[in-house]
Amino acid sequence: MEFAGNEVIKCSYPGDIGAHVAKWLWYFINFYGEKTLPTVNFSKWVGELYTKATLKVDENPDQYKKEIEDLQKNLEDGDEELVKLWKETRKLCLEDLEHICQELGTTRIDKWYYESEVEQEGIQIVKDMEKKGIAQYSQGAIAMDLTAYKLDWFLLLKSNGASLYSAKDIALAYRKRNDYHYDESLYIVGSEQIHHFEQLFKTLELCGFDATKLHHIAYGLIDLKS
Repeated sequence: MEFAGNEVIKCSYPGDIGAHVAKWLWYFINFYGEKTLPTVNFSKWVGELYTKATLKVDENPDQYKKEIEDLQKNLEDGDEELVKLWKETRKLCLEDLEHICQELGTTRIDKWYYESEVEQEGIQIVKDMEKKGIAQYSQGAIAMDLTAYKLDWFLLLKSNGASLYSAKDIALAYRKRNDYHYDESLYIVGSEQIHHFEQLFKTLELCGFDATKLHHIAYGLIDLKS
């Protein structure tokens, strides 16, 4: 959410790519018998398959996690068949998301940013950060050493070159700043991400970004027995 003068610009950032998507695609390709996609309750079906994927990984974490990481990298690199399947399932998920928003009567979103839009941009920014000496290689991955600020290490790219939320969040910050000359940018995200945003804002500050306008509005999570 961005504040520019008296105007509030409402933005949403769906996670349409990343490790969770790679895990789902991995399970669908390797363990789901039917190849026809359902047309009713699609999001519910997607969620059920994701649960099964998570349980499957627990059976052989060493092998399966590596397979998922490789699939994620192939998807990022533009594997034709993976991209086709991803686009097809993504479209149906986003259609369901729109229907749910309409049913709930949620406030209109002014701008949709998608994780997939800033993925490659984030990878390039991180590589440039490493070249400038802002970030550094650590065990084959690229990370920020924030220990001097009591914020630990902030991992940006995996050792295989695949991106993480951190890299995409950096690119998103730059894109929002370029799109809107805001007075404040509010990240309304659950309290479990407090440490992540502390690391993100400090990293942006070290890149020369004016992070004083960025604020994380944390909220708690209610976990019902049902």
